[in-house]
Amino acid sequence: MADEGASTGKAKLFSARESSLMIGSTPIPGLQSLEYKYEKNIINVNSVGSATREGVDYGPKVITGKIRVKSAFDALDKAFYETDPKAAMFTMSASLKHTGAGVSRNVTFNECYMIDRDFSIEVNGVGECVYTFTATDIKGDGTTSA
Repeated sequence: MADEGASTGKAKLFSARESSLMIGSTPIPGLQSLEYKYEKNIINVNSVGSATREGVDYGPKVITGKIRVKSAFDALDKAFYETDPKAAMFTMSASLKHTGAGVSRNVTFNECYMIDRDFSIEVNGVGECVYTFTATDIKGDGTTSA
């Protein structure tokens, strides 16, 4: 997928109201936010007999994220409480959009696992659950699989 924003120097603005997130083929109702981090582990390659760095190499990548949902979502709860790793694994896809500007991007998170679940409720509000996940790979945010 070509990144038009990079080639034109324009920022891509995505709207949370117009974007969606799906676990497998099931949309997540009450989605409030999605955030994720793709971290590359950089390893310094040092010169022999010198304090100068010769270059870098890349170690393992780490992909983590959070999904904030009004109240809770049964499919994510099931994945969190599952004890069989094969049954706990899921694929998640996000469709990031800003329809008025004709901007969109599809992001797929592969081999996801739930690693944390927080629930909160306030006196004048509704319950909110924050699910933390990890993924083996991500495609569609300008990245390519290694």
